[in-house]
Amino acid sequence: MTIGRAALQGAALLFFLCSCAGMGVFAPPGEIARNLAIAQGFERRIFHADRFEITSFVRKAAYTQELTVYIEGDGAPWPAIDLPPLDPTPRQLTVLQLAVMDKRNPLLYLARPCQFLEKKDLQKCPVKYWSESRYSREVITALGEIITQVMAEFGATRLNLVGYSGGGTIALYLAGSRTDVARLTTIGSPLNHKLWTEYHGISSLSGSEVAFDSWAKLEKIRQFHLVGEKDKIVPPALMGKMLPHGMKAMIIRDFSHECCWVRDWENLLAETDSLAASDQEKE
Repeated sequence: MTIGRAALQGAALLFFLCSCAGMGVFAPPGEIARNLAIAQGFERRIFHADRFEITSFVRKAAYTQELTVYIEGDGAPWPAIDLPPLDPTPRQLTVLQLAVMDKRNPLLYLARPCQFLEKKDLQKCPVKYWSESRYSREVITALGEIITQVMAEFGATRLNLVGYSGGGTIALYLAGSRTDVARLTTIGSPLNHKLWTEYHGISSLSGSEVAFDSWAKLEKIRQFHLVGEKDKIVPPALMGKMLPHGMKAMIIRDFSHECCWVRDWENLLAETDSLAASDQEKE
């Protein structure tokens, strides 16, 4: 894999983040995210869907057939196995950086419920929505409603869903409940949360949707399920068990759950685009 140009872009983004954050000490993640997105041509928007206030960043375009959507992961790490963080806002802006590097337009970045909120608003957001109910029906429905609204704004009729970690799990449920998804890409995602919690010996996500079992509905959707060779959060062997029989994950050599998606994202996009085009030619 050639990474020269992509590595330079990733390094430039890292430099930008460090500059905004004062090396990560002073600026909160929400401010860093806003500065990064606006500098790259995105507009910050807050959506109110059901009980949730969802932070998003939108890069506009003229009316088009396809909307690309990036869905944020589960957010901040847990201090202990049974202790969720006080604030689920991601500390590393991996997904936003991936979205910035994707040049497709229009493009929508969606945070998850309770992320990027002011302290007074965060206090109104139940902890369950970043713990046992993180993949609940109300969460999936709310994000789906936002996507439908943005699609209507741009006149889009097709969806390209990209989700990192738990964001990929949300994307999977969305793909299974809609008829307008043309492509689905997940990155290190616990696609079957029941198997995932059992593997790690942690409490089941009792408030979430049942483990996804509607793979037959996705047969016409081009799918790419990426996982790092060294991922310990969603190991490749576990990913193999979460996918249906006959479907294989793309195992990316030397990558972990966190590394090195931003650095090489441009090349990975080019590779999946090429595979999608090849599949289309065969049809």
